[in-house]
Amino acid sequence: SARSLSPDKNSRYLVPDYFRIWIRSNTLNFQDTSPEPFYVRDLFLQGSYQIYVRSVFLFGGMEEIWSVQSNTVSFNYTGNDENTAATLSFALQQNYPNPFNPNTRISFSLPEKNLVQLGIYNLKGQLVRSLKSEVLASGRYNVDWNGEDNFGMPVGSGIYYYKLNWQGKELVRKMLLLK
Repeated sequence: SARSLSPDKNSRYLVPDYFRIWIRSNTLNFQDTSPEPFYVRDLFLQGSYQIYVRSVFLFGGMEEIWSVQSNTVSFNYTGNDENTAATLSFALQQNYPNPFNPNTRISFSLPEKNLVQLGIYNLKGQLVRSLKSEVLASGRYNVDWNGEDNFGMPVGSGIYYYKLNWQGKELVRKMLLLK
């Protein structure tokens, strides 16, 4: 019998909202997320690592993992012979935890000293909270957000964006506050 290829009302064609990455080593267990199907992370601790990924979908504001676990990648990391620090890049990591209630941590790195602006925005693109607006030296930084706006009032559940500006460049990530 012939079978229709057109979608019916019960079928879904899904694109992941983001990807969840699990990183395990002999010294840490870490979860991260990426809105893109590629991922970059600086490694600082020497040792053996295992990494695997799953696609994550949001339904009704709740995280549901639909994909099976990817193959696990295992490798060893050893610092360079001169034991010099790795070159920093302009990078914005996914907040952790995500989803969160009400506290989360945002991490980023800067290769050079310059003015940095880090802000939280709602879905309309309106600034909800300014977290940083100052000159920072080259380095890695962590900034905590407690789910409050610029007036100290708690914000509602929902999707928020955080944006990092530095030297005319901009990086944006999505996060979910669940109450």
